[in-house]
Amino acid sequence: MKSINIKIENKPTCYEIYIDNNIIFNLKKFLSENHFSRVVLIHDLNINLSLIESITRIDDQLLTLPLEINSSNKTIEQFYSIHEQLNKNNIDKSSLIIALGGGSIGDLVGFIASTFHRGVSYIQIPTTLLSMIDSSIGGKTGLDLDYGKNLIGSFHHPLAVFIDTVFLKTLSLKELHSGLFEIIKYGIALDSELFYFIRDNKNQLFEKNILNQIIEWCCKIKSDIIMKDERDSGIRNKLNFGHTIGHAIESLYKIRHGEAIGIGMKYAANLSKKINSLDENKHTDIIDLINFFNPPIIDIDIDDIIEIMKNDKKRIDDKYNFILLNDIGSSYISDKITPNQLKDILTN
Repeated sequence: MKSINIKIENKPTCYEIYIDNNIIFNLKKFLSENHFSRVVLIHDLNINLSLIESITRIDDQLLTLPLEINSSNKTIEQFYSIHEQLNKNNIDKSSLIIALGGGSIGDLVGFIASTFHRGVSYIQIPTTLLSMIDSSIGGKTGLDLDYGKNLIGSFHHPLAVFIDTVFLKTLSLKELHSGLFEIIKYGIALDSELFYFIRDNKNQLFEKNILNQIIEWCCKIKSDIIMKDERDSGIRNKLNFGHTIGHAIESLYKIRHGEAIGIGMKYAANLSKKINSLDENKHTDIIDLINFFNPPIIDIDIDDIIEIMKNDKKRIDDKYNFILLNDIGSSYISDKITPNQLKDILTN
């Protein structure tokens, strides 16, 4: 079993990301080595029933809370409902919550764990490609409001993350491509070697050995960043490449998160080229790779996009915070993008 250790600078926070293909064995071992008064499994209703039954056999006192969830119902109502069920079942501060599902489950459960009894322990078992390489790592939790994504949230790190690629066998090609856009993000914004590895292997990315290599690669990139910048005060912002416009598109058009980020990355690359920080040939390489994985084509309403972006938590005064590119694998933070520049790039 491969593992990646995360140790936050100047803090006691330390946990492992385990990458293996034996989730039941690893979970059983973890629970036997750590004492919890109760264990709660909050899982996506679509997870294979036999796996849920295998997990429940580990602990006969385990409480199971299935959720029918997607990217549009990380809501306060869902949050209240689960809090109420935890309280009714006498879950205490010494309990453990397991988040089993994609990014929405992880975000929601992480926020519940951070607030219930002012903080209980939880672990992440991500089941989508996107959550394996991104959202399960780093302690970001959150809820959506009607007018924006992740506007309520906290930083609350899991005790551990268990990644098992067996879950990916059940995903549709569109769901896998959604995760690939976040993988491409790492290459474009942070690691040119990864970018060209993806480009050179784009027809074989779902072969097990290649996919496992990429998942581990992305986890290491994100772990290194988290250890240097836990709370988005510096380099961690670069992980938001494509997200400024991407979040607005996701909110308005109800498409998959990764798909929205794919579109957002194209706009961010266009903006980088527009202000002359990105070479035209590199811009073409980026757009070609994103387009290869078929991000949805959307006829966006510019005024609606800009209205949503007014609520972006990274907006300062009247300027927008963008991650822009100097080169493939080299990005920088700009907080000087004006509404006129934004409208121009959305128009063209």
